[in-house]
Amino acid sequence: MRNLFIVSLLTSALFCAGFFGFQITQNALAQAETPVSIRVGERLTYNISYNRLPNVAYAETEVISKGKIAKKDAFEVRSKFKSLNFMALGSLYLDLDRTTYISPTDGSALVVKEVDNASGVPVAESVNYIEKSPGSFDLAALLFKIRTSGGVGSYPMFENGKLYTVTFQSIGSEVVKSDAGEFPTNIIDVKTDFLTENGFIGLKVSIASEGSNIPVQFRLKRAKNSEYVGVISGIQVLPEPTPTPSVPVVVRTPKPTPVPTATPQEYIDNQPLIGLPFELGEKLEYTVTAAQRPVGTVLLEAKERRLVNKRDSLLLSATVTNAAGNDLFGIGNNIRAYVDPDTLAPHDFSMGFSGRLSAFNQSARFDQEAGRVSLPNNQRVDVPIGTHNIISLFYALRLFNLNPSKDSTSRVNDTRVSVFWQGRANIFTLRPSNPQPVSIGDQKILAQEVSVSTGNPQLDSLRIRVWLSNDERRLPLRIVMVGYQFDLKLAAPAVEP
Repeated sequence: MRNLFIVSLLTSALFCAGFFGFQITQNALAQAETPVSIRVGERLTYNISYNRLPNVAYAETEVISKGKIAKKDAFEVRSKFKSLNFMALGSLYLDLDRTTYISPTDGSALVVKEVDNASGVPVAESVNYIEKSPGSFDLAALLFKIRTSGGVGSYPMFENGKLYTVTFQSIGSEVVKSDAGEFPTNIIDVKTDFLTENGFIGLKVSIASEGSNIPVQFRLKRAKNSEYVGVISGIQVLPEPTPTPSVPVVVRTPKPTPVPTATPQEYIDNQPLIGLPFELGEKLEYTVTAAQRPVGTVLLEAKERRLVNKRDSLLLSATVTNAAGNDLFGIGNNIRAYVDPDTLAPHDFSMGFSGRLSAFNQSARFDQEAGRVSLPNNQRVDVPIGTHNIISLFYALRLFNLNPSKDSTSRVNDTRVSVFWQGRANIFTLRPSNPQPVSIGDQKILAQEVSVSTGNPQLDSLRIRVWLSNDERRLPLRIVMVGYQFDLKLAAPAVEP
C-alpha cells in the first residue's frame, strides 16, 4: 500500500508542487542549496477522472503553517488523496494523508508523516529524515523543487527505501479549461523508473504559463487506453495577517516583550463537503417494517457543518419521524454525532431512545489523537485511533473499498472497522458480495450486499446486512436487522415524454 500512496502523492503533489513560488536556479546542484519560499494559507483542490468516468477521486494540498520541528525551522505541507468511485479506481482505491515538514533553507524533508485510512482503521507511519537521511527529499519536498526549474531538470528522489531519478522537460503548450478558470499552460513530460515499477507508462503536467504559474492539470497513463486526468477545481489563498501599527510608550519599569500571535482565520459555517459521496444537507428517509408491517419512519441527515469545541465538525443525525404504535422507539428519538468532515471520524456521540432501545442510550466524546473515549461517568476507554460509532460508520461505509473477493471462501477483501458500542471498541468485519438487483419499493436497483459480523454475541444475533447502490453515491438502500427492515424512500423515476 505504501507504493500506492507514493503513486497517489506523485499525481497529487506534482501538480501542486510549484504554486508556492520557489526561487531556484537552473543548475541542479545549486538548486539544492537555494532557500525556498512557501506561502502559508494557500490551498489547491483537484477533481480526478478516469477515462470517461468523472470524479473518481480528489486531491488537495495546503500549506498549513510555519514553525519548528526537532528545533529546526519548517513549513508544514499537507497532501490528501481520496478515491470516490471504487469501480473506477479498482486496485488504486486510496484514502491517504501525508504531512511533510520542509526546510526553508534548502527544501529538504525533515519529518514525513502519513496515514492510510483505506481499511477503515487508520495506519500511521512517521519517518524522521533528519536522523535517517539528512538533507534528502521525500516525494513532496522534491516536487516543490521541480516546479520552478524552468521546465527541464533531473533530481534524485528517495522513497520507500530506494533511490530514483526524476527527469522532466517541456514538450509543448495547451489551454486548460477548469472550474477554477481557463489557463494557457506549458506541458511538462515527467519520467522516472518509479512510475514504471508501479505500472504506469507516462505522466504529463500542464503548468499555467501566465500569472500564478500554478499546475492546473495532470495526465497519468496506466495503459494504452487507460488514463487518469486531474484538473484543478479550487484555488484558495488566505491573506497573511497584517501587523497592527503601535505607538511606542515610555515606561519606567521594563516589561517582557509580548509574543505576536497570528490573527485567527474566520470560520465560515456550512462550507461544502469535498471528496464525499454525499452533499451537506443530504436527507435519507427510511420506512421501517417488521414482518412487512409498518412500524415507523427514520430520517438520516448530514445536517450542518460548524465549529464545535474549536473543531470543524459535521453533524450526522438519525431521527424517528413516525412511530406506528410500536414499543421499539418513539417520535423524536435520535442518534447524533459530530464528525470530522474529511475522514468522518467522530468527535461526539449521543443516542437517546424510549421503548426497548432505551437500554442502549449513551453519550461519548472521542479523542482521536489520543485513542480514547470519555464517558459521562468520567470513565475513559482506550480505543484504536479512528474508531467510529454506529452513525459515523453508517456514513463511512459509503467510502470504504468494498470490492468482493474473487474467491467466495476467502476473506482477503473483508474490511475491518473499530466501532465503539456499549462501553468498548468492537471490530466490525464488513464482508461484501457481488452486486445484484434489489427491489426497493417499485424500483429494481443494482446494489451490493454487505454483511456485518462483530464477534459480539449480542450484536451478531441481529444479523446486520446493508445494501449499497452500485453507483458513485453508494446510497444505503436497505438495512436489515433480525425482525426489522429499513428501506430507503426513493424518488419516482423520471418518465419519458
